[in-house]
Amino acid sequence: MFPEEGSPGVQVMIEGSSFCQQPQDDEDPSCANVGTVMFDQQPAEVLEYTDTSILVRVPEHDPGPVRVVVLVIGRTSDGAGFLVTP
Repeated sequence: MFPEEGSPGVQVMIEGSSFCQQPQDDEDPSCANVGTVMFDQQPAEVLEYTDTSILVRVPEHDPGPVRVVVLVIGRTSDGAGFLVTP
């Protein structure tokens, strides 16, 4: 995740794999299954979403450390830490 800290409204890029939960033989980078990115319990605005990267805007949240996860078709990603700044 880059950057690893920022204030509400900042854009954050999350990189990984299988964000679309599509079969591996599907070469189409677009997603039939678009997930939700959560900063603790606050959903983030998704700006771009592919199988390997997600661009989001940090939602309004009190300053401090939060856990960021991706929820897609009933599955939850491993969490990553993010520091919300004022």
